[in-house]
Amino acid sequence: MAWSKPYSAEFEEQVLRQLVALIYRDQGEALASVGVSETFKEFDLALVPIVNWPAILVIPAVSEFDPEAMLTRKQWMNFRVVLSVTHQDRNRLTLLAMRYVKAVHWLLDAISPGDWHAQLPLPASPFGEGAVASIDRSVTNVQRLFVVAHEWGVALRAASGIFAVAVDLPVRIEVEEN
Repeated sequence: MAWSKPYSAEFEEQVLRQLVALIYRDQGEALASVGVSETFKEFDLALVPIVNWPAILVIPAVSEFDPEAMLTRKQWMNFRVVLSVTHQDRNRLTLLAMRYVKAVHWLLDAISPGDWHAQLPLPASPFGEGAVASIDRSVTNVQRLFVVAHEWGVALRAASGIFAVAVDLPVRIEVEEN
């Protein structure tokens, strides 16, 4: 008997791509709403040395599955949305980072159920020029997104004299897939 997959679940990849596409689409308006004009210059999917600031990293973390789900994959996907911001003054850096955190938190809270199924462009880095995201409604149903916390890193001073800080927004997404 030939092997066949038991369901059509896509697991984390499609949700991650759509989450990045939604942040990419809405970042300008969200940041402007808190008085910040500089959008994210770098999008990454792993903890890597950042070259361009401000930067945002969307990193898959732990996914948990419901053992009682029948014929579907009921799961809670956890992602780390990490913002990295720089400034010459460490006190102003903290205030600026707070604005970025507020804007991204509001952006994530404003995602509507229909947004998860919209076809949206992705940033060229890291996805490649012309890449798009969309989630197949017949396979994946995102039920809820929740920002768990704001986890502040320590402001560090680079050799150039500029300060940088990273803030981690752990995000929990409830998903059901066929």
